[in-house]
Amino acid sequence: MPLIFDRGSSVQRRSHIAGALLGACLLLVGCGQPLVGLPTENSAAQGVGTATPGVPNEVVQASAPDPSAGAGIDTGTVPEASGAPVGNTGAPPVENTGAAPAVDNNVGAAPPAGNPAPAAPAPEPTVNPTFSDVRLPGSEERWRYVQQDRTPLESVQTYTTPSREILWWYDPLLGRTIKLGEIQGDFPVQATFRFRGQEVDALEVPYQINSSFGITLPAATVDAIRKAGYSGDWIEAFVYKTEDIRPK
Repeated sequence: MPLIFDRGSSVQRRSHIAGALLGACLLLVGCGQPLVGLPTENSAAQGVGTATPGVPNEVVQASAPDPSAGAGIDTGTVPEASGAPVGNTGAPPVENTGAAPAVDNNVGAAPPAGNPAPAAPAPEPTVNPTFSDVRLPGSEERWRYVQQDRTPLESVQTYTTPSREILWWYDPLLGRTIKLGEIQGDFPVQATFRFRGQEVDALEVPYQINSSFGITLPAATVDAIRKAGYSGDWIEAFVYKTEDIRPK
């Protein structure tokens, strides 16, 4: 059966499509608002839209803050305190210049040492003419000084004692008496005297070091005898006279 082309139905379909396109155009024109584009990934400013009709997006983007500008702002910085006084203290406000106070390095430091005073010259030793000929007494003179009323015998005499008597030696250097030992029986006497300050009769007895009467002296006693100026083997010792001591 042959196809029959219906011209009237084709014209009717074209009229319907044209009417639909015309209605869509009228709808867009009647709205009056510009289309807002979607933001891109690389522009943070394009993500900010505008709700004000008629204001271009370029103006809104220019007034919007730049997020990258806040990267250099230190939000943790504490603002400096004001130098103004708290309350009514009556004192003028102190201006805070922000500079560190000056430090005086000379505080507590020792003053600079000046030139030392010249040393005084040492005085030259002088000798008083009055004492130029003064001589200190020697050991022999000191020994004779303590022998008050010394009387030398014409010759050495022998005395005897039944008891033991102490044999002494006077140290003229230190002014002390030192015990040498003990004697008993016969012993020689060459002078009599009174010991000064004691008022006691005494007999002067010659003594040979480490030989007479069997008496051996300690080294300290011998050293004291040498320091007193006695370099020989004999010294002058003495015994205090008692009732047991008699001439023989």
